[in-house]
Amino acid sequence: FEVKDSQYQTLYSLVPASVVFNTIHKAENVFIINKGKNQGITKNMGVLSPQGVAGVVVKVGNNYSTVMSLLNTNMKLIPNINNTEYYNELKYNESAIEQLTIEGINKLEELKEGDTVRTGKTSMLFPADIPVGEITRLKTKPSSQYYSIEVKPITNFRSLKHVYVVVNKAKEELDELLSDE
Repeated sequence: FEVKDSQYQTLYSLVPASVVFNTIHKAENVFIINKGKNQGITKNMGVLSPQGVAGVVVKVGNNYSTVMSLLNTNMKLIPNINNTEYYNELKYNESAIEQLTIEGINKLEELKEGDTVRTGKTSMLFPADIPVGEITRLKTKPSSQYYSIEVKPITNFRSLKHVYVVVNKAKEELDELLSDE
Protein backbone atom coordinates (compact mmCIF):
# COMPACT_ATOMS: atom_id res chain seq x y z
CA PHE A 1 0.00 0.00 0.00
CA GLU A 2 1.34 3.41 -0.91
CA VAL A 3 0.13 6.99 -0.40
CA LYS A 4 1.06 9.39 -3.18
CA ASP A 5 1.20 13.18 -3.21
CA SER A 6 -0.21 15.44 -5.92
CA GLN A 7 2.85 14.79 -8.11
CA TYR A 8 2.19 11.05 -7.81
CA GLN A 9 5.35 10.42 -5.84
CA THR A 10 5.16 7.80 -3.13
CA LEU A 11 5.32 9.54 0.25
CA TYR A 12 4.50 6.60 2.51
CA SER A 13 4.73 2.87 2.28
CA LEU A 14 3.35 0.32 4.72
CA VAL A 15 5.15 -2.74 6.09
CA PRO A 16 2.70 -5.44 7.21
CA ALA A 17 3.37 -7.08 10.59
CA SER A 18 1.71 -9.41 13.08
CA VAL A 19 1.12 -8.64 16.74
CA VAL A 20 2.79 -11.28 18.92
CA PHE A 21 2.11 -9.71 22.36
CA ASN A 22 -0.35 -7.04 23.49
CA THR A 23 -1.46 -5.35 26.73
CA ILE A 24 -4.62 -3.27 27.19
CA HIS A 25 -5.11 -3.15 30.95
CA LYS A 26 -2.18 -0.94 32.00
CA ALA A 27 -1.50 2.80 32.03
CA GLU A 28 1.40 2.32 29.59
CA ASN A 29 0.16 -0.33 27.16
CA VAL A 30 2.44 -1.71 24.46
CA PHE A 31 2.36 -4.42 21.83
CA ILE A 32 5.15 -6.31 20.10
CA ILE A 33 5.26 -6.92 16.36
CA ASN A 34 7.24 -9.46 14.36
CA LYS A 35 9.24 -6.90 12.34
CA GLY A 36 12.47 -5.14 13.32
CA LYS A 37 15.75 -3.68 12.02
CA ASN A 38 16.20 -6.53 9.54
CA GLN A 39 12.90 -5.55 7.91
CA GLY A 40 13.68 -1.80 7.85
CA ILE A 41 11.79 -0.79 10.99
CA THR A 42 13.19 2.10 13.05
CA LYS A 43 12.17 3.92 16.20
CA ASN A 44 9.44 6.59 15.86
CA MET A 45 7.57 5.00 12.96
CA GLY A 46 3.78 5.15 13.10
CA VAL A 47 1.78 1.93 13.26
CA LEU A 48 -1.74 1.46 11.84
CA SER A 49 -4.35 -1.22 12.35
CA PRO A 50 -6.69 -2.07 9.46
CA GLN A 51 -9.12 0.45 11.04
CA GLY A 52 -6.76 3.34 11.85
CA VAL A 53 -4.03 4.55 14.24
CA ALA A 54 -2.61 1.89 16.60
CA GLY A 55 0.65 3.34 17.98
CA VAL A 56 4.30 4.33 17.51
CA VAL A 57 7.43 2.15 17.43
CA VAL A 58 9.51 2.84 20.56
CA LYS A 59 12.07 0.02 20.63
CA VAL A 60 13.53 -2.03 17.79
CA GLY A 61 15.29 -5.41 17.85
CA ASN A 62 16.59 -7.35 14.87
CA ASN A 63 13.29 -9.09 14.12
CA TYR A 64 10.80 -7.65 16.63
CA SER A 65 9.73 -4.18 17.75
CA THR A 66 7.88 -2.75 20.73
CA VAL A 67 5.06 -0.35 19.87
CA MET A 68 3.63 2.21 22.29
CA SER A 69 -0.11 1.67 21.98
CA LEU A 70 -2.60 4.47 21.47
CA LEU A 71 -3.80 3.18 24.88
CA ASN A 72 -0.69 4.52 26.63
CA THR A 73 -0.54 7.61 28.84
CA ASN A 74 2.66 8.70 27.05
CA MET A 75 1.03 8.58 23.60
CA LYS A 76 -0.22 11.94 22.41
CA LEU A 77 -1.66 13.00 19.05
CA ILE A 78 -2.86 16.30 17.64
CA PRO A 79 -6.49 15.67 16.61
CA ASN A 80 -8.15 16.73 13.38
CA ILE A 81 -11.95 16.93 13.65
CA ASN A 82 -14.17 18.04 10.75
CA ASN A 83 -11.11 19.20 8.76
CA THR A 84 -9.87 21.41 11.60
CA GLU A 85 -6.61 20.62 13.36
CA TYR A 86 -6.73 21.31 17.08
CA TYR A 87 -3.54 21.75 19.08
CA ASN A 88 -5.11 20.15 22.15
CA GLU A 89 -3.58 16.72 22.67
CA LEU A 90 -5.59 13.55 22.34
CA LYS A 91 -4.55 11.42 25.33
CA TYR A 92 -5.29 8.00 26.77
CA ASN A 93 -7.63 8.10 29.78
CA GLU A 94 -6.16 5.31 31.91
CA SER A 95 -9.12 5.40 34.32
CA ALA A 96 -11.43 4.14 31.54
CA ILE A 97 -10.12 1.26 29.42
CA GLU A 98 -10.15 2.02 25.72
CA GLN A 99 -11.06 5.69 26.10
CA LEU A 100 -9.19 8.74 24.90
CA THR A 101 -9.79 12.34 25.93
CA ILE A 102 -9.31 15.82 24.50
CA GLU A 103 -9.41 18.78 26.87
CA GLY A 104 -9.68 22.48 26.13
CA ILE A 105 -11.48 22.79 22.78
CA ASN A 106 -13.80 25.81 22.92
CA LYS A 107 -17.54 25.09 23.17
CA LEU A 108 -18.09 27.46 20.23
CA GLU A 109 -16.57 24.85 17.88
CA GLU A 110 -19.14 22.89 15.90
CA LEU A 111 -18.55 19.39 17.26
CA LYS A 112 -21.01 16.59 17.91
CA GLU A 113 -21.07 13.04 19.18
CA GLY A 114 -20.27 10.67 16.32
CA ASP A 115 -17.69 12.96 14.71
CA THR A 116 -14.53 11.14 13.61
CA VAL A 117 -11.18 12.18 15.03
CA ARG A 118 -8.38 11.81 12.43
CA THR A 119 -4.68 12.48 12.08
CA GLY A 120 -3.70 15.93 10.89
CA LYS A 121 -1.03 17.33 8.62
CA THR A 122 1.42 18.16 11.42
CA SER A 123 2.54 14.57 12.04
CA MET A 124 5.40 12.99 10.15
CA LEU A 125 4.52 9.62 11.69
CA PHE A 126 1.17 9.17 9.96
CA PRO A 127 -0.39 10.31 6.70
CA ALA A 128 -3.10 12.94 7.19
CA ASP A 129 -6.74 11.90 7.54
CA ILE A 130 -6.22 8.46 9.14
CA PRO A 131 -9.06 7.60 11.57
CA VAL A 132 -8.13 7.65 15.27
CA GLY A 133 -11.51 7.40 16.97
CA GLU A 134 -15.07 8.63 17.32
CA ILE A 135 -16.40 11.26 19.71
CA THR A 136 -18.70 9.49 22.18
CA ARG A 137 -19.33 12.32 24.63
CA LEU A 138 -18.97 16.10 24.80
CA LYS A 139 -18.89 17.07 28.47
CA THR A 140 -19.18 20.66 29.60
CA LYS A 141 -19.18 22.49 32.90
CA PRO A 142 -21.43 25.55 33.20
CA SER A 143 -18.51 27.62 34.49
CA SER A 144 -16.19 26.63 31.61
CA GLN A 145 -16.07 27.62 27.96
CA TYR A 146 -14.26 24.38 27.03
CA TYR A 147 -15.27 20.82 26.19
CA SER A 148 -13.98 17.69 27.86
CA ILE A 149 -14.29 15.24 24.98
CA GLU A 150 -14.39 11.45 25.25
CA VAL A 151 -13.21 9.50 22.21
CA LYS A 152 -13.52 5.76 21.53
CA PRO A 153 -10.50 4.48 19.56
CA ILE A 154 -11.31 3.17 16.09
CA THR A 155 -8.81 0.31 16.59
CA ASN A 156 -10.08 -2.68 18.55
CA PHE A 157 -7.03 -3.37 20.72
CA ARG A 158 -8.61 -6.47 22.29
CA SER A 159 -8.46 -8.33 18.96
CA LEU A 160 -5.42 -6.62 17.39
CA LYS A 161 -3.60 -9.17 15.21
CA HIS A 162 -2.33 -7.43 12.08
CA VAL A 163 -0.80 -3.97 11.75
CA TYR A 164 1.09 -1.86 9.23
CA VAL A 165 4.24 0.10 10.05
CA VAL A 166 4.28 3.49 8.28
CA VAL A 167 7.47 4.34 6.42
CA ASN A 168 7.66 8.07 5.63
CA LYS A 169 10.01 8.19 2.64
CA ALA A 170 10.52 11.95 2.99
CA LYS A 171 11.15 11.99 6.76
CA GLU A 172 14.94 12.40 6.56
CA GLU A 173 14.66 15.38 4.20
CA LEU A 174 11.84 16.94 6.22
CA ASP A 175 13.80 16.50 9.47
CA GLU A 176 16.75 18.24 7.85
CA LEU A 177 14.61 21.16 6.69
CA LEU A 178 13.06 21.51 10.15
CA SER A 179 16.36 21.38 12.04
CA ASP A 180 17.94 24.56 13.38
CA GLU A 181 21.28 23.96 11.72
